[in-house]
Amino acid sequence: MLNSNAFQSNHLRVLGTARLGNISKKNSYKLLCKLSSVNINLLDTAPSYPRSELRIGSFLAKDPIGINILTKFGRGNQTLSSGMMTQSLNLSLRRLKVNQVFGLSIHNRKISEIPDEIFVNAHNLKAEGKISKFGWCGEWNKLPIERLADFDYVMLPINPFLASFTELIKKIDVPIIAMNPFANFFWNYQKTNGLLNFYNERVRKIFNPEPIYLQSNHIITETPKLEDLLEFVCGLKQVNGICFGSTKFAHVVRVTRCLEELGF
Repeated sequence: MLNSNAFQSNHLRVLGTARLGNISKKNSYKLLCKLSSVNINLLDTAPSYPRSELRIGSFLAKDPIGINILTKFGRGNQTLSSGMMTQSLNLSLRRLKVNQVFGLSIHNRKISEIPDEIFVNAHNLKAEGKISKFGWCGEWNKLPIERLADFDYVMLPINPFLASFTELIKKIDVPIIAMNPFANFFWNYQKTNGLLNFYNERVRKIFNPEPIYLQSNHIITETPKLEDLLEFVCGLKQVNGICFGSTKFAHVVRVTRCLEELGF
């Protein structure tokens, strides 16, 4: 388990595993085995990511040392309660084959949907040793800004192509893990000619699936450099960690090398 002060003492590098279940068990195991060589020891998952927790659990059953987990609960329209929160966590722990996770996050729910009993239960789960940190993960328009003091961290999409968030981010005084630092631009450029072929044949096999709606009206006609996108995120002083999704180790290596060069 990571040190409880990890957010304050380190920049966290997190591998997002939303698509881990889309590759074979063999390839997912091989990918996870290699992460320690690039100093990634934190995985982000969720019950709603198909087979992700199961694949991670299969790996942890054989090699449990050095990997820490962030998982989530509550995505969708189900009414949030302490009972469903505990049940969701227990099912995640069973799939992950662990007794505790580093972080448990509310998954993209507005503050009006989060009853006080959730925060009380988070405290109890910490006392029981089932979680170390309690967080929130989701879109900017649902960020529970009024209750940020009750969270240990938040996970938010950050990249140059999002609608303006520069003022709102200044109000966040808890650690931020930036998500989708480079993924969103793939569905914001004009998909024509060669770029369309590149998009269909290569990009969608590697990165996160398309969102339901565009994050902004920003249109570009060529793929920006990954290094420039990472530099944008790492340059924000409020960002304490970065979460990027990939199922290709070569891509993971490229990202981590860039982060090292940026001192992150």
